[in-house]
Amino acid sequence: MKKLIFWSNLLILLFVPVVVFCQNDKTSKLEIIIGGGVSLPVGSYRQSDPLKSAILDENAPFTRIIGFAKSKNGFAMPGNNFNLELKYKLFPSLRLILLASRFVNPVKSSGMTDYLVQVYSLDQKMQESDYKILSLATGVGYEYRLSKFDFNINLLLGYAIAKYPYYKFILLYTETSTNPPLIFAHDGTEPTLKSFTYGTSLSANYNISSRFRVGVEAFYQKANFAYHMSNRVIPGGSTVYEISDALNVNVINIALRVGYSFFYK
Repeated sequence: MKKLIFWSNLLILLFVPVVVFCQNDKTSKLEIIIGGGVSLPVGSYRQSDPLKSAILDENAPFTRIIGFAKSKNGFAMPGNNFNLELKYKLFPSLRLILLASRFVNPVKSSGMTDYLVQVYSLDQKMQESDYKILSLATGVGYEYRLSKFDFNINLLLGYAIAKYPYYKFILLYTETSTNPPLIFAHDGTEPTLKSFTYGTSLSANYNISSRFRVGVEAFYQKANFAYHMSNRVIPGGSTVYEISDALNVNVINIALRVGYSFFYK
């Protein structure tokens, strides 16, 4: 898929200028666009079936859950997004794009908590940090203008970082429990995750003037963040369970946008 995005960008760079050059509009524009809205998880990133994603200790004589595979079910919920975009008008219909974006998706931990209680018949819960992703991408876009409206399709490829997907099981009560409650969680460093990211966006805008325009955009973005966990009982647990997994992020970020052009004809 990454190769497809690359070659698509290259083809647009090679052939679109030939089509649009004859439109006899050599005006160059630099535009800055600020947008924000809702971040909607899709695919396995959104799915929340704890039975399918539970990671079990295969050597235990009973069902022992040592984690949840985010590559199978991300348990992500709708969140928010913010982006800052720079566009350079290379030709009347061709744009070069630089996009910085940030989006956050809370984690639906209630289903995992219910599953833990069902398996162990003990009062416990799971807590997990929100997914937070930052990305910087570049690409090309095609713009079609109709009166005061314009419509855009963009292809983007870039680099993203994500907060470590830390979570913990908290055992609230047993017959021999004492305060503080028992915790089963990752014990070690929590590095920032890194991944290539790619996607495509569609937008529709209304030009208030030669300088200002407002609009709405839908941006599909994908990234796969590999990570490793060392889970054990904290404090005092001696058995360490090593887990290698990936956070497969798939989102559609829908944003309202305001654009300003620095140069205009």
